[in-house]
Amino acid sequence: MAGSISCSTTCRTDVFIGLLSRVQKRFGRVLMFADNAARHKSAKVRQYIRGCDGLRIEYFLPYTPELNTIETQWRVMKNAAGSRVYGDVRAMEDSIRTMIRQKVIVPVKLGDFLRC
Repeated sequence: MAGSISCSTTCRTDVFIGLLSRVQKRFGRVLMFADNAARHKSAKVRQYIRGCDGLRIEYFLPYTPELNTIETQWRVMKNAAGSRVYGDVRAMEDSIRTMIRQKVIVPVKLGDFLRC
C-alpha cells in the first residue's frame, strides 16, 4: 500500500526509548513498571537503561494482567464499549468520555506510577 508505514518491533522499541527519555527528563529518578512485550525488553532498551542513571524498569510477571492497572481499565472499557458498533471514531470517543464522566472507567495518570 502506497504511503503506509510498517512499524516493526525495532520501531516500537525506539518509540518506547523516546518515552523513557521524556519521562526521565520530566521526573528525574524513575521506577517504571512494564509488561513483557518485546519492545520493553529488547537488547536496545536494556542497553539504553544501563546508560541512564536513575532509571529502572521492573517487569510484571508473565500472564498477570491484574497487576497492571492499565490492563484492568482496558478490560473494563472493552466490556462497556467493545460490544457496541459506532458510526465513526468521534462517536466512540464520545462514548469513552461519557464512561469517564460516569466513572465507569477511571483514567490513569502516567505520573501517578512513575514518580520515585
